[in-house]
Order: sequence, then structure tokens, then C-alpha cells
Amino acid sequence: MGRTMPGCADERLPLSAAQSEIWFAQQLDRANPIFNTAEYVEIDGAVEPARFAAALRQVVGEAEALRLRVVDDAGEPRQVIDEAGEFELPVIDCSAATEPDAQALAWMRADLREPVDLTRSRADGGRLWTAALFKLGDERWWWYQRIHHVSIDGYGFSIIIRRVAELYSTPDDGCSPFGSLRSLLAEERDYRDSPKFDRDAEFWGEQFADRPDVVSLTGGSSASGHSFHRQTDASGAADALAAAANESRTIWSDALIAAFGAYLHRMTGARDIVLGLPVMGRLGSASLRVPGMVVNVLPLRLRIAANTTRAELISQVAKAVRQLRRHRHYRGEDLRRDLKLLGSDRPLFGPMINIKSFDCDLVFGDSPASVHNLAAGPVDDLTIAVYAGAGDLRFEFDANPGRYSERELAAHRDRFLRFLAAFADCAGDTQVGLIDLLSPEERDRILHEWNAPIADVQGPSAATLPRLFEEQAARTPDALAVTFGARNLSYAELNARANQLAHHLIDHGVGPEQLVALALPRSAELVVALIAVLKAGAAYLPLDPGHPAERIRYVLGDAQPTVLISDHEHAARLPDGITRILLDDSVAIAEITRHSHWDPKPGERGPLAPEHTAYVIYTPGSTGRPKGVSIPHHNVVRLFSATDPWFSFDGNDVWTLFHSYAFDFSVWELWGALLHGGRLVVVSHEVSRSPQEFLRLLARERVTVLNQTPSAFYRLSQADGEDPGNELALRYVIFGGEALELSRLDEWYARRSESPKLINMYGIAEATVHVSYVELDRAMVARRDGSLIGRGLPDLRVYLLDELLQPVPPGVVGELYVAGEGLARGYLGRRGLTAQRFVADPHGEPGTRMYRSGDLGRWRVDGGIEFVGRADQQVNVPRKPTEEILCGLFAEALGLPRVGIDDDFFDLGGHSLLAAKLIGRIRDALGRRVDVGSLFAAPTVAGLARRLHGCDSPEGCYSQEGGYSREGGGSRDALEILLPLRTGGSQEPLFCVHPDAGLAWPFSGLLKHIDAERPIYGIQSPGLAEPKPVAASLHEMAAEYLEHIRRVQPRGPYYFLGWSFGGVVAHEMSTQLQAQGEEVRFLCMLDSYPKDVWDELPTEEEALKRLLYMAGYSELGDGPLTRADVLAILSAEGSALANLEAHSITAIIDNFANCAVLEHQADHDKYQGDVLFFTATVNPARSTLTAQTWQPYVDGTVHNHDIACEHKDMTQRGPLAEIAAIVDQALTEATP
Repeated sequence: MGRTMPGCADERLPLSAAQSEIWFAQQLDRANPIFNTAEYVEIDGAVEPARFAAALRQVVGEAEALRLRVVDDAGEPRQVIDEAGEFELPVIDCSAATEPDAQALAWMRADLREPVDLTRSRADGGRLWTAALFKLGDERWWWYQRIHHVSIDGYGFSIIIRRVAELYSTPDDGCSPFGSLRSLLAEERDYRDSPKFDRDAEFWGEQFADRPDVVSLTGGSSASGHSFHRQTDASGAADALAAAANESRTIWSDALIAAFGAYLHRMTGARDIVLGLPVMGRLGSASLRVPGMVVNVLPLRLRIAANTTRAELISQVAKAVRQLRRHRHYRGEDLRRDLKLLGSDRPLFGPMINIKSFDCDLVFGDSPASVHNLAAGPVDDLTIAVYAGAGDLRFEFDANPGRYSERELAAHRDRFLRFLAAFADCAGDTQVGLIDLLSPEERDRILHEWNAPIADVQGPSAATLPRLFEEQAARTPDALAVTFGARNLSYAELNARANQLAHHLIDHGVGPEQLVALALPRSAELVVALIAVLKAGAAYLPLDPGHPAERIRYVLGDAQPTVLISDHEHAARLPDGITRILLDDSVAIAEITRHSHWDPKPGERGPLAPEHTAYVIYTPGSTGRPKGVSIPHHNVVRLFSATDPWFSFDGNDVWTLFHSYAFDFSVWELWGALLHGGRLVVVSHEVSRSPQEFLRLLARERVTVLNQTPSAFYRLSQADGEDPGNELALRYVIFGGEALELSRLDEWYARRSESPKLINMYGIAEATVHVSYVELDRAMVARRDGSLIGRGLPDLRVYLLDELLQPVPPGVVGELYVAGEGLARGYLGRRGLTAQRFVADPHGEPGTRMYRSGDLGRWRVDGGIEFVGRADQQVNVPRKPTEEILCGLFAEALGLPRVGIDDDFFDLGGHSLLAAKLIGRIRDALGRRVDVGSLFAAPTVAGLARRLHGCDSPEGCYSQEGGYSREGGGSRDALEILLPLRTGGSQEPLFCVHPDAGLAWPFSGLLKHIDAERPIYGIQSPGLAEPKPVAASLHEMAAEYLEHIRRVQPRGPYYFLGWSFGGVVAHEMSTQLQAQGEEVRFLCMLDSYPKDVWDELPTEEEALKRLLYMAGYSELGDGPLTRADVLAILSAEGSALANLEAHSITAIIDNFANCAVLEHQADHDKYQGDVLFFTATVNPARSTLTAQTWQPYVDGTVHNHDIACEHKDMTQRGPLAEIAAIVDQALTEATP
């Protein structure tokens, strides 16, 4: 036998940091076998057991890790290295078994489940390490090893296996190749005392100072238990991954990690992804020869957005992995301590990916062998181990059974491997959000099968609501239609009274596509008035008298109804200026009652079609401005035909009009009764607020169909429990309007288990009341199946989509979109907002639309939908510190789980449009005056908070950096000519000139790419901050801008960049400065062209359309476009410019039109020097636009770079990053 490493029972060595972590974890549950690690080596050929045992005995003598145990030394764990002693290798013959592999695996797994006493030596029966040799056939052998994780890591396992193979193949009595555990411990001690330890600590502290939330592929949390689930598979994507990595000048493993990060992003929607990455903790070449436990697992943080390209992500991963490896010796447990995560349940990282490349080309004698891992220790979440083979990759997916079921793990395995293949095969510029997560079968099931209509649904009638009501009144004239208190109206009476009022409205000029406002209390007269408006051909506009007066005034002013129907009491609270019909006015009563009882004819009111608007209901806007939803007759009619197979409403049903008629649930209540011959019981406001009184009404009126918001029903259920004697006739209770908590239904089911049926119907006003249906039962409630909303109505298509409008898989949260027959016409008078929310349906027939609800949900495996919440949850602000609120708003705007107070908005991916929206949200949440310029000047939460507080403090705001400062939130306006994007730095500034619209905000995206030592200023049009005439000439405009530039930089050299028209201005400023003897060292143009390329001036409408195109509005519809239209679109809720004053948006429109005139009239001088030019190559305005059109006006070379984007997208994140990299290099070369 070769030289062994002697044991020394008297020497007690400390544990390594990695060993200590495992030892302490084991002490919490000493009988837990989860720290047992095991592998077996499959040998394809004959094995000589005695020769094998001899080789193994020699390795036991050489490797101290196979002989250690851990003892208590005055309360501290210490490791002891025992002598090798005798070792007998069990040889187990399974070759005669029916299933030899299964028999051997059963033996091994049983051994793995045995707990280990870390303190006992082998001589004393200890089993920290054990081995066995299995014969499965003459030419098939398995060698099994099991060792406690405190002794060894995966790399240590591999060098032991390789050493046994070497000794079996070529016996060697020479020196052991292994080093001593003492050298590992000495290296670790030296490192922790070195300056590098401090530098590494500083690096990791900076990387994770904000303690990011860690995302997982599953909800909830569970510590690792006694076992784990495992799924295995292989992928042939190795070559494609290598090719993808080669494009980014890195290696295949970086591409694989990128794919896994992209998968987590796509499955969770999170943009801040933290993976666990195991790395060898060995510090030097000597430690590479020591089997032991020193592996380290560190967090790899990635920032991924849907529009991140594959190439960008692989490059990001390569850089992050290089950084991690440079600082890999800093222990993960030390980082947890530094971040104060010890003792908490917050993990340092989420799923883990372990790329193993140290078990290839293994041979025992002449027999090839391969290694199979059985257990690698605890699994906190999900761990993917990857083994590289000859042309393929082998995967082991291990999952914590407390977090993933076997079925869920298998689903992730299959989906990730499919995603990996697509990731590897796609082009480098493919956005990760567009790489398909779905199999073709899943896509078909989600988009088509789960949206398939019910076979027996009848198509809707081609009639209007008044026509259908009139037909019903003719069928059942004597049946009761409306009950209010002691008063009843038959169908004939209701129809006759509505006809009289309708004729009166027609006399006032009311007709189709006009609005009539209703401001009436709940009563029979309300129902009469509502039907009368529809009979007159108009649409009704409900104004609930209980709503705040300010809201009612806003709605009236926005909707501009033709007539108002009210009474004296409520009309007195309403603004003047609108024709009024007061139903309790004696003169009006006399005029109305003189009219005919007969139905109005088309000749009297004009033709009324199903496509005409039936009602406009205003719903709350996220910024506080209500918006009017226009719903045509057809939508309401098809609502009942689509749901008829589920409900079969008829004339025996009694309904309540419980809700405000300004809430769209009332549409379902009113027409559910009156289109089916049922009776409508109008519930007074007082009764609706008393659950006890309402319960008695339900019993007294024998109501069969009850519609309730969940919160109202909870109160009703409580009243039912307190007064159980009420006999109810209910057939259905239909929930809508808010999320339903199933647990709140327990008591109801306990009392009334048989009837009525409880139905949950998710709905939105923009899709005509109801979108989905699910019938609940007691079993669902007992399972607490989340907030189930079921499947879409038969004539609707319901999608759950990600931010790039791709369908998400079952179990993944997506935003809910609705398409089909129920969509509203849009928002009244809000073309811009309508275009934003009602978008083209990429999964439907050409020309169809879908509505973006802003709600979140996930598919269940049965095709039902679980409601999750809102995509734009408002930040809760009772008494929270400003900084906490700002952190939430920053994270919301950036789409990140959390943002630290010192994180830079622009470094995290923020850009000008997001900045504008963030400022609007800050104004809404804090009620403080703040502008985009404040964010440019102070792009962190801490900096912005100081500026906000400085506004209110007479002595200013204190900071450790600069003492007290009086600089407040609104002191540097984002609309001034000079926009300070970055004011600090040792180099000359870069001045970036606005495009045609006049704003320089888009250049904020340069900040994260251009050298931090170079200040950056935007140049913007006059008139944005305060009204001012537009420039009369290009020369005049450039001269004015130079006046402002010289206040910052009085003398050259100057550096200019301009986009679109801004490039023309930059050229003009450069030639003026050169004529004055100043030096211009850098001139860059982004897709700018001289006057020669334009044949004629655009018309105003052409200019307006181009302005909207530049602002991102591509779907403008038909019809002429006016300045008023553009002003409305750019001012609309959700627009990046929505928070600007009207005069600023007007200035943008004026500037855009004027720039074309100035350029057409320009007289270009020749610039002395080279020009850096970027051409947008996608959909150019004309084929003749090239960089060389500037050559007559440049006494130098025009250096062109093609950018694969449209002109309007040159300052979007991807193109701008490509441009900025070239610009930064050119600036460096131009600066001495």
C-alpha cells in the first residue's frame, strides 16, 4: 500500500467554515439523514472485487476526509482524523434478481435514509463514510459511496473516485497525491486575515446592500426536510448553447445560466433574479489536491426584463459570473450575517444551478464508467445539477418536497428543457420575453380549448334593449315588472309610462348617439326614466345622488349630456347650463302625461341599431379622473344569451336592484329581470345599508336571483346567522365587483348547504359587467382554492399574458386581457386612453381588439382562472416615512420587487418615459410638487427624499454630504432650455439636442452608459416651461441655445449630440461656434438629415401624425386628426406627458410643426471636422436617407453606424445601449 496520511486521535482540528455550517444545521435535527451525500459509479465491464477493494483501501488511507469525525471540545466542534484501520468492502450480488438495478437502488436508498452519528469512529461503528460494490451482471458493476456532507463536497467526491480508478487500473505504491486537511484550514485562516477578505466583503456588501427579495418558482416557504424530489432528463442543446455563448464571447455554461435566469424571469415576472451558484472554495493549487468540505454557494444577481435580448443576457451573466469568481472565497454564510439575514426566514438566493464538469473520461482498467449522483445534501428550493457529456447535457432537478410536488417538479423539468432548446436556437437579438414557454399543445389548449364556446349557446338577438323590452311587455302585459315598497308596476304600465317620457325627450331633440343624464334616487321612477331614455334612442348617463358633488360636476362636464332628468331636490345640487326635466315638477308632469302611450317609431327618433350606445358609466381612474365607458345595446343583449345555458332565467324569477345604477352590476340586475319577464324589486338606499332589513325583504318578496359584492354578502350572511328564521326562495347568489374570499362562505354553507347555487362572476365595466363564471361548492370552499373566477363567458376570449402579450403557462401569474363580443366601444372622448387600453388582439382574427384589465390571475390545470390581484396596486400611505413610500413607487415604476434607498433609478433601467410616470405617481401618493428634473438631479430614493423635504423646511435639508441645503424638489424644472441630466464630473459636458418635439428627456438613458466623469445636459425647446413664441429661424434657435450652453461652459472644446431635428441644430451650433473661433471637438447625429432630402413641407395633419408616431402611438384609427385630438391623446391618463400643463403639451405640438419649417428654410454652413452618424435602418421615411447626404456640409468624414431600429426607437433601451457604447468610445478618443 502507498503512503497513507496518518491519523491522530489526540489532534483536534477546527472545522472549516463550510463544515461548521453543516454541523450546526445537523445539530438542529440530529436524526435527519438529509446531509448524507451519495453517488454510484456505473462500470461497463468486468470488475475484480479483490483488486477493487485493495485500491479503495489505499484511498481510505490517503484521504483524511474518509476517516474524520466531529467531536465536542469544551463546547466547540472539532474534527478528528482516525487511523485507516481495516476496511472490508461489501460485495453484493444482484445479478440473479429479476430487476437487479431496482434491487441495488433499493439497498442504496435504504442506506441513504439511515441517520449518522458524527462523533463515532469507524472502529466504534461510525458510518460517516461507507461503500459497497454491486454486481448486476458479469459485465455490469456499480460502486456505491455514501459520505456525510460535513466530510466532503462534490469536487472532493470526484477526485476520490478518480484516484480509485487510477489505482484499480495501475496499482501505485508511491506517495499519495492528496494533501492534508490542515492545508485547507491554513489557507482559509490566512484568507480571513488578509486584505482580500475585506475587499471581498466590501464587494458583496455593495452588491446586496438593498437585501433584494428572492423569487422562487413556487409560493410559500419551507425548510429542507428529510428528503427531496428528483427528476432527471437530458438535452441535446449543448452545441447550440456553445454557439450562442460564442456569439457573446463566453462559454456554454454562462449561456446555460442565462437561460435559467430567463426562465425564472418568465415564470415569475420578476426582474431582479438571484440564483444560487456553487463554487469551489479552494484558495490555491495545493487545496485542489485535498478531498474535503469547502464548497461555497454564492448569490448571482441578474436584472432581466422582457425586452432584454438573449445576447445582452448572456453577456450580463458572463460579467456577473466573472465578478462572482473573483470574489468567490467570501462565504455565503458570512454574507448572510453581514446582511442580517441570520435567524430570519429570508433566503440569500432562490433556485440554484450547479454545473459539474469533473466526472468525464472515467475508466477502471479497460472498462469505461460514469458517475450517478444519488444525493447532494439539503435542497432548500430547487437545484438543477448539470453534467456535460459528449454533445449533450444531463440534468438532475432536485426540489424541496415542502415547496414542490412531484407533478410540479416534472412540469418545470419539461418546460425548462423546452425553453432551453428554444433559448439556444433563437437569434441573439431575440427578446427573452418572446422565447416561447409553451408547447404547441399547451398554446392550443390555453388560447383555444379553454376559450371554446359552449355548443348550445344561442347567438344574440339583433334587436335593441327597448325593442326586446317592448316584445316582453307585449307577451306579459299584466305581469308585475317593478316593485318599490308598496308600489307595483305591470309590464304594460311600465312600458306606457316609459313611452310618454320617451316622446317628451324626443320633443327635446333627444335621439341616437346622444347622452341623457339621470340624477334620481332609487325608485320606480328611476326605472321608468332609464327605459324612456333608451326608447328615445339615446344612451343614459347615471349620476348617483350619493356620489360627491365634485365627481358629479366632473362627469357632467366631461360627458356633456343633452338633457338631465332629475327632481327638485337633487337638481338643486347640480351645475346649471343643461336642459332639465324634473319629474316632480307639475308643469313637466302635465307635458309628459299628454304624450302617447305607444312605442316610439324610428321616424320619430331616427333609426336605433344594436351598435348604438346604450349607457355610459364612469369608473374610477388610477389618477383620480373618472372615465366614461361606452357600452352598446348589443353588448347587453349578448350578455344574457351567452349566459343562458348556465342560468335559464324566466318570468318566475324575482330580482333585486340592489346596487347603485351608476355601478354596472345594476345593468345585469335590471335587464336580467325585464328581458325575461321577471319582477324587479328596487331596494331603497336605506334598506341596502341594513343587512337585517334586506334579509327580510328577500324573504318577503320571494327573491330568486340575488346579486352581491362579496363584502355585502358577508354582512348579509352574518345577519342570516343572527336571524335564522327567514325562509328564502333564492335560486342563485351571484358574486361580482370584488375578489371573493372562499373562507368567508363556511358559515353560509353550514346553514344552507343545498340551495341556492353560489356563482362567482369576475367582471369589468369595459367588458359589459361579467367576464367569467364558476359555480362554487362546499368542497371548493373547504379546499380554500384561492379566489376562483372560473372560465370566460362563451362569447369572450380571456387571456393571461405577460408584458410582451405572450400567453403564460398554467400556474404563472399574467395580466388578464378580454376579447370578444362584450368589449366596450371605448372611453368617451378619450381616444388616447382608449388606444392604450383597447389594443389589437395578437391571438385573434385580424382587426379584433382586446381589453387590458390591469388585473392579475393564473390558470389552473383545469382551465379555470384564479384571481391574484391588481397589477397597479396603490401604495398604502398612512404615516409611512417618505423614503419607504418612494422605495415602493420606484420599484413599481421599474417593475422590480424592491429598490434600496441608494439605488440609482437610471442604473436600474429607468428611462425618460418611466421617469415621467414615476413623477406622476409621486405627486398622487405624496401630494407634493415635484418634477422630472428633480429625478434627473437626484435619481435615488434618498436624494429625492432630501429634495422633497427641502421644499417644506425653512432652513433647508441636512445631509452628511453637504450640510444644510435649500435646494428643493421643484427648483430645477425639467422643462427649461437647459436640462441637467448629470452635472458632476471632471470632463467637458456632452450637450444633447432635442428632436422635433422639443424634449430632451430621452437622453436620460445615456447616463448609465457614458463615462461618469462626463456631465450630460439636454437642450430643449423654449416655451415648454412657460408660453413663448417659436423660433423664427434655425440660426436664431441655435444662437439662443448657445447662450444657455455658455452659462455652463463659457469656452470650448464643445461636444454635441443631436437626434432627428436635434442633429440639424447641433450642426448649426457647431458651425456658429467655429465661425466665432471656438473649438468643437465632437459632433454626433442620430438619424438626422439636411434640408436637401425633403422635397416639400408636410401638411399640419402629416406633422401631427408623425408627432404621435414619435410618441409611440401607431394605431390612430380613421378620420381627420386635429390639434385638439393630439392634445387629448398626449394629455391622456397613462401618457408619459400626462402630468404636464396644457401649455407645455401645446408647445410640444407647436415645436414639432415649426421644426419642419425651420429645417426646410435652413442655410447650412460647412462643419470643420468629422461627424459620427447613426442610421435607423428599419422602415426609413424614404430610401434616399443616408449619412452621406451631410457630406456637402462636412469638411471631414461622416462615419456611419447602422442601428436596426425605427427612427422613433433610437433612444429606446436596446438601440441606445448600442449607440452609447460607440459614443462613449468616440468621446474617450476625442478627449486628450
